[in-house]
Amino acid sequence: MELLRQIRAVRPHVRLIIITSKSTPADVIAAMRERAFSYFSEPYAMETFEQMLKLATTGPVWDEGIEILSATPQFINLVARCDRKTADRLIQFIHEIADLPMKRETR
Repeated sequence: MELLRQIRAVRPHVRLIIITSKSTPADVIAAMRERAFSYFSEPYAMETFEQMLKLATTGPVWDEGIEILSATPQFINLVARCDRKTADRLIQFIHEIADLPMKRETR
């Protein structure tokens, strides 16, 4: 998270997707607070990652959209912009926190 803070200090609107081998709900919440664009821990569906990467690279000028008001690993109070891209990002964060089953890839 310290690297994310340092990057934000220099480039506040850069879109950062965190990829890690393992995480905790507290890690994901910290990434959300530091305005990471998205968060993935292994294992993750490549299709889901590709969709998030596309959102990060093709979207219009990006401005946060998700604000944590208060949070613990069991409860999150947040405000989110009401649009599909923000909802997709939020679903990925919640997936990481709640350890939900992975979406199956379709071919």
